[in-house]
Amino acid sequence: MSVLTIQSRVASGYVGNSAAVPCLQQFGLDCIAIDTVHLSNHPAHGSHRGRRVPAGDVADLLDGVAERGLLRTVDVVHSGYLGATDTGPVVLDTVDAVKRAAPMTPYCLDPVIGDNGTLYVEPDLVTFFRTKALPAADLVLPNLFEAECLLGRPLSGVDDAVAAARALQDKGPARVVVTGVETPSGLMTVGADGPEIWCVETPRVDVASSGAGDVFAALILGCLFGRESGFNTALEVACGFVFELLTTTKALGKPDIALVQSLHLVADFTSNFKAKSIL
Repeated sequence: MSVLTIQSRVASGYVGNSAAVPCLQQFGLDCIAIDTVHLSNHPAHGSHRGRRVPAGDVADLLDGVAERGLLRTVDVVHSGYLGATDTGPVVLDTVDAVKRAAPMTPYCLDPVIGDNGTLYVEPDLVTFFRTKALPAADLVLPNLFEAECLLGRPLSGVDDAVAAARALQDKGPARVVVTGVETPSGLMTVGADGPEIWCVETPRVDVASSGAGDVFAALILGCLFGRESGFNTALEVACGFVFELLTTTKALGKPDIALVQSLHLVADFTSNFKAKSIL
């Protein structure tokens, strides 16, 4: 199987395609990786160099992939950090092209907007996600703040996250995963798969976690499409692996997620955190 993954890349650390591609490959998935930004490192480190890849260059790369007939081989399209609003239509044009050849090919949208109440993209990109990308998606994976931005209302707690998942389903995607929902004892991930709602709770790990969301998305895709796991199992594996990843990162005192030290766990990973059905 082949995944077309369109998101950022860093030279140092593991964010965007730098994180997603090695994870997806652990599931035996071939990757066609298109980068939307090239940075020296994640901006959370304080300083960075690099640039956004212009939308025209992203389109040119995708045209080159299409000219080789590779879009016809794509089994999943995934988009993450886009960098600028004008890259959005380029992505959706590609989704349309893939679906014209194979209408059942899923489009998985990670609407990278911000976190913890902080927006780190231009407001027009939020509008694009809300009005254009979300209706086109089959699976959407926002954190709680991103779900707030997509729905235009404040959210807090598990009940709000469940309601948000349902509201996002009403806008297009059959599957929704909302991450980063705070609970008294940790963090909850809420997943909606058609009429079913699943929750997985993990302890909080206080450590720098840039790239963990990209790993999480890749694990979800790897389980669903590489292993053909059930939705609840995919949630368990993704939540459990990210917990182990962050625990290892903290133990080693690394400034970036300890992906190299954790990647060997993916192949046979069994989560200690079980998904609970709440509907």
